[in-house]
Amino acid sequence: MKRYFLTSILMMGFVFSLLAQGEAALIRSGNKSYTSKNYTVAEDNYRKALDVNATNFKGAYNLGNSVFEQERYEEAVKHFENAAVLAKDKESKAKSFHNLGNAFLGLQKYQESVNAYIEALKNNPKDMETKYNLAYARTKLKEQQQDQDQEKQDEDQENKEDQDQEKEDENKEEQEQKDQEQKEQEEQKKQEQQQQKDQEQQQQEQKEQQEQNKQDQQKAQPQNMNLQEAMKILEVMDNEEQKVQQKMRKGTGKRNKSDKDW
Repeated sequence: MKRYFLTSILMMGFVFSLLAQGEAALIRSGNKSYTSKNYTVAEDNYRKALDVNATNFKGAYNLGNSVFEQERYEEAVKHFENAAVLAKDKESKAKSFHNLGNAFLGLQKYQESVNAYIEALKNNPKDMETKYNLAYARTKLKEQQQDQDQEKQDEDQENKEDQDQEKEDENKEEQEQKDQEQKEQEEQKKQEQQQQKDQEQQQQEQKEQQEQNKQDQQKAQPQNMNLQEAMKILEVMDNEEQKVQQKMRKGTGKRNKSDKDW
């Protein structure tokens, strides 16, 4: 049992040794490809090394670098954050946070980039490149904030203009509606006045017609009386004429003597 146990320990040690050698070989192969700018091959080797040992700082850190060179910044952020956790010393942490800041710069996440550079400087205060990058990130952050403020102002102004235009349109529509209602009221009033005028005119015409009828009736009555009177006068005249004729017939039988004889 004891020998078997020792043999098992030796076998496990040998396996771990082989794994370690394979892990290191994958890292070296990845570094070679990375130096040759063959980033996809380097990425593949680093991933394989992490498959062997997920806690390998160099594998996580270098994988972040190979992904960063391919401009896959979101993924690079994850690998550098992992590398910062796996780092065993301040220098390794400083490098991880420095590259994390670079990845955030690529994403234009300037506030996150500033925070990462500050963490890097906490672990390596003398790193001038990190200081330079921090100053740059702060400048970009300020510009971004100014742009956002300007965009907000422009948006607010645009919203205000839209609201003003909307209010103006509403007022215009309301005024048009009022004008239309007033026009309709005036038209209705005009129609009512015309109807009243027509009615009054009709009443006036009826009144005039009644007056005319009355006058015609009054005129007709005297004409009938005059006719009767005329007939009576004619009858009287006829009688008088007959009397005159009778007198004349009587006068022809005896000649009157003139007072003088010329």
